[in-house]
Amino acid sequence: MLRKIESPAKCELRSVIRFLHAEGSNAAEIHRRMSKVYGETFMSDSKVRKWCRNFDAGRADVHDAGGQGRKPVSTDDLFQRVDQAIRGNRRFTISGLSDLFPEISRSTLYTIVSERLENRKLCARWFPKMLSDHHKTQRIGAALTFLQCYHHDGDEFLDKIVTGDETWVHYETEETKEQSKQWMHSHSPSRKPVKFKRTFSTKKCMPTVFWDVKVFSWWNSCHVAQPSLQLRTARLFNVFEGQFRTREEECCRQALSFFKTMRCRTLQLQQRSSCSVLDGKFLITHHTVLTWLRQIFISLPT
Repeated sequence: MLRKIESPAKCELRSVIRFLHAEGSNAAEIHRRMSKVYGETFMSDSKVRKWCRNFDAGRADVHDAGGQGRKPVSTDDLFQRVDQAIRGNRRFTISGLSDLFPEISRSTLYTIVSERLENRKLCARWFPKMLSDHHKTQRIGAALTFLQCYHHDGDEFLDKIVTGDETWVHYETEETKEQSKQWMHSHSPSRKPVKFKRTFSTKKCMPTVFWDVKVFSWWNSCHVAQPSLQLRTARLFNVFEGQFRTREEECCRQALSFFKTMRCRTLQLQQRSSCSVLDGKFLITHHTVLTWLRQIFISLPT
């Protein structure tokens, strides 16, 4: 009774084929005899014939030839070329890169862009208003004035800064789609919950708030029926200036630097009595002021 050999090595099978072929057996007879020992699936008949032809051609090695293998697709040169293409067009797409590099698959290009080159897609940040050159010049002048005051008075100047802001507040605000989410079971009806389009209430007011680095100072509200917001803003600022200066004896003895954020949003330094009025939206707290100045002027001590 023949004893079968399981999981033979490739070189063993080829050695047996070479031996039997040297004895004079043909490929069909070799396959039939080896199938009795190694099983029917040890090797196909066509491969047995192929190895017989190789041995007839003079091959003596039964081992696989050591090849170099497939050349790597991702190389430093490819990374550099992809990076140059990205820098040339920041609004590229993977499809567009695939047209430039047809030899590379889309999945490989995505891996190179996101993992090897560490790029990510970001949306442009929305900015409320484009500043003109005149506005930018005014901002630089105001920043230099603040820098001079900081070098002269140090942290005491930052403690004198008062800021304020105003915003519209609606009486009734409908919940958003994100807020109206609800869990649904897999057996729930397939129809999704419906919601009317979000609308704001027509009734609204505009609260105006002033504060300094230490405490919340003063606030006032305005209803939409008031005709002139600019006149109201100037009037509120004058009233607040007097209230703040008389609130504490220490504040009365100091020259306050008011920092106002109103509708104009133009950085402009104006001298009025002993107060410096700055229109814009920047400094709020002691830490914020110091951080902002350090970011613009590296010469400040850390």
